[in-house]
Amino acid sequence: MNSDARERLATAARKCYERGLIFAKNGNLTLRTDEGNILTIPMGICLGNLSPGDIILTNIEGKILEQSRYLPSIEFYNLHLPVLSARQDIMGIVHTHSPSIIALSTLKISSIGPISTEMALGPGTIPVAEYHNPFEPDFFKSIQDLILNYDSIILKNHGLIAVGKTIEDAYYLAELSENYAYIYILALKAGGPDLLSTYQVQSLIKSKEKILTPKKHETCQQCGMCEKR
Repeated sequence: MNSDARERLATAARKCYERGLIFAKNGNLTLRTDEGNILTIPMGICLGNLSPGDIILTNIEGKILEQSRYLPSIEFYNLHLPVLSARQDIMGIVHTHSPSIIALSTLKISSIGPISTEMALGPGTIPVAEYHNPFEPDFFKSIQDLILNYDSIILKNHGLIAVGKTIEDAYYLAELSENYAYIYILALKAGGPDLLSTYQVQSLIKSKEKILTPKKHETCQQCGMCEKR
């Protein structure tokens, strides 16, 4: 099972590099395996050249379980492991340093709100966490409360952390977040974004749920079995 998980993590890492979400040797990704162990990207390696064999296996405490010529990053210990401990539903983490996200992270804003229907139905509001030194053990404190309610968080003057129920979900969220950040910057240049209201966002969500909710078949309406399930 670890070989498949390693391949998925390496694929997501290479996609991050190819899409310009990660440059040179920065950024990192982490995957929780079905067995409860952790796979993470080694420190100081270009993710564009990453192979499954480069990936490090640890337990939830960060103890390396297989011999490796590499070491995990400091952010793995100071951010990724605390995030995985805080939320058992998280199976994938993508941490990027993409241009639009970093540009927004330098502004004096607390979040970027829903600027489009796609963003409203996706990550919704993306908060900006207070700045913390990523090399200090208390780095996780910057998102400790936010991670309980948000899957995508901008790290002040740093980058982005995106989480998901799979490493693929976390990657897609990171990619979407960079796209929304880019659009948000364009809107700022044009005079400022006109965000969707809370009512508009709730209306979109209800409409989507209505469309995605399977309709009862005529026979089920007649026999009443649907209500008993």
